[in-house]
Amino acid sequence: MNSIKYFLGVILLVLATMSSAGAENFDSRDFLFDTMINGLDEKDITDQEKEEMSAKIEAWVDDLSDEQVIAFNQSLNNALHTPWSVDFTDPENWELLDLAVDNNYNEDQIIALTKALESEAKFLSHYERTGKEFFLLKAEQEKNKFLAKVDRFDDSTIQSDIKDETRFMMRELARQARQEAKAEAWRTSRSEIRTLSKNSAREARNEAKNSQRGQGRGKQNPNK
Repeated sequence: MNSIKYFLGVILLVLATMSSAGAENFDSRDFLFDTMINGLDEKDITDQEKEEMSAKIEAWVDDLSDEQVIAFNQSLNNALHTPWSVDFTDPENWELLDLAVDNNYNEDQIIALTKALESEAKFLSHYERTGKEFFLLKAEQEKNKFLAKVDRFDDSTIQSDIKDETRFMMRELARQARQEAKAEAWRTSRSEIRTLSKNSAREARNEAKNSQRGQGRGKQNPNK
């Protein structure tokens, strides 16, 4: 029993060490480069084409931000170790990966892009194994589903939507303020009109009373 516990303990220690080492490598550009060129040597292309592709990948890795390197290392490393490993150097896949630099993809976009490539590879492998065309359609559908998320997670689009909503709210507040100002001006105007009317009526009554008093005094002293 003790020997079994010891053996299990060694296995757990090794796995923990491997996991820790993998996590530490996620910020490594060399680690990402090695992941990206995985399987390149086995491809049926010339040595010159392999060198050109390696140079492209190296330049691509250098152009990524530190945050993008970590995100790609985490997501592409997972895709690499599936039974249907993704060929990152495939021209179509490479074109999509290259957009990450051009459009400054964030972490969510990178994960969605990787899922798109991984899902496509998964169903293409099923097609190669079974020959059923259903899996070809499924591969395209799943790929497009995750590529749509790449656009949805675009920070610039989100910020643009926030700005549009903010502008709408500001215009709405300004419109409400103008309406309230007009209503207040109308209430003030009506109040002033009523006040002027009351004052005018009061002055007219006072003048009428004074006139009557003057006439009354004149009648009391006709001979004077």
